[in-house]
This record gives sequence, structure tokens and C-alpha cells, in this order.
Amino acid sequence: MTAPVTGSVRLRFSATSPFVRKVRLVIHETGQADRVQHVYANPWGDFGGSVAAEADNLRTQNPLSRLPTLLTADGQPLYDSPVICEYLDSLHDATPVHPPADPAAANPPTNPHGGVTRWTALTWQALADGMLDAQMLRLNEFMKRPIEARSQMLMTRWAMAVAAGLDRLEAEADSLMGPSANPAEGPAHMGQIAVAAMLAYLDFRWAVEPWRPDHPRLAAFYKAFSMRPAMAATAHRENDPMGGYGELLFRRQKEHMTYWGSLGMAEARAELARAAGP
Repeated sequence: MTAPVTGSVRLRFSATSPFVRKVRLVIHETGQADRVQHVYANPWGDFGGSVAAEADNLRTQNPLSRLPTLLTADGQPLYDSPVICEYLDSLHDATPVHPPADPAAANPPTNPHGGVTRWTALTWQALADGMLDAQMLRLNEFMKRPIEARSQMLMTRWAMAVAAGLDRLEAEADSLMGPSANPAEGPAHMGQIAVAAMLAYLDFRWAVEPWRPDHPRLAAFYKAFSMRPAMAATAHRENDPMGGYGELLFRRQKEHMTYWGSLGMAEARAELARAAGP
């Protein structure tokens, strides 16, 4: 049974946020696109004397002023993205994106996601979200600090999380593919959705660091998953129609590579290899 809805469910969103995209993928995968109202929010709108803050300031709904934030039909704010995804999964009668928790139930036909349990799917989500957290820290280092004040040590540390995460997902890509070995078809689970949202963000903001060559099985998963209609419906786009932010980020990434020698990924790979030993 679906939860009763007495009003509009509102999603505070930005079209550039990977965490928002994950939530929007859940909305589309569960057939709720017509049920959720999208309301743009600027999480920096109340910072630095900006006059761009919305009348219903995001921070009054979410004290962290982070996206996504969801307002339920009765006005209760929910955050962050895993909580919102769980809530949305309670509002429909289609196949849940969260597999059953009981391992005994995690076999066809009782589990449409095959042998993937809830805990496996949530672990993949946590990994993808953590990789995105690291990428957001790297992005803010580019966009908020002058080039000479950036920490290459921290850049390397954050890049290690991304590099190691990609390697782990490559090793688990066959399981990530799902029971049909074709993630373009059948119901999607939360782990697949989160990983796809993360990889899409790497393409969107980090094209200067190609991830596919060293991760062919993960690339095959993403290529197939990208064929799902939900992926096309939720594609990233610049909030600025002129694309100024993306162009500025790309320019600063190039400038950083010239000044520091790399974005930290080469050093991250070296550190991971050193830690793995001979």
C-alpha cells in the first residue's frame, strides 16, 4: 500500500547536483514524475550577503542548507538523499528500489533484484555517495580557493577515495549488472541508481579525468544503465543557461594542472599502489 498523499511533494533541487539526480532517478524509476514538484534552490543563497536567497530560504527547511531537501505533502522536510530515497520508495506500489533485507528472500522470484540484498545495495549507495563527497570537496577547492592556497595533499587524499572506489566497483561490476546482466532492462535497485548517478557526475564535472579506460566492466554497466529512460529524463544541465560555471571549472582544472602538475589523481594512484605493496 502506498502512503497517503494529501498535498504536493516538493523537491528542492539543482540540476547540477549528483545527489539530486540520484533522487530524481528514484522518482522516475518508481513512476512518480507527475507526483513531485521541483522547486529550484540555491544552497549558497544566504551566504556572503547574497540577495539571491529564496523567499522560503532553503536553510529554514534544512539547517544544513544542502540539496536535495524534500518537503512531504504535510510540509515535513526530509534530508539527506538516502532518507529521501527511502521515503519516496514508500509512496508507490511498483517494484521497490530497495531490495529485501532478509538474505533468505534475496533469490528469484521473491526478489526481482536477484541475489542483491538491501545491505549490498545500500553499501553500493554509500560508496557512490562517499566518492561524490570527495569530488565535491575537490570541486570546492578549485572554485572557492585561489590556486596558490589549494592543498595538493588534500586533493590527493580526496582523489584516493575516488580512485579506490572506482577500482572496487570495477571488481564488483558483474554483480552490479544485475540478474539479467543487462541493467538497461528490468527493475533498478538503489545501488545501481547511486552508482550511475555518481558516474554521470564524473562525466559532467570531471571529464579531464577519464575513468573508463581502466574500468571497462564498470563502463559497460554504465553504458547499459544509461539507456534507461530515467537517465535521459534526469540529465545534468547547467543552472546557468550560458554554461558559465562549467566553463570556469574546466579552466581552473587546467590551470591547476599547470601550476601543481596534476589534479591529485596521479599521486592518488601512486599512494594506492604503494599501500598495496609488491
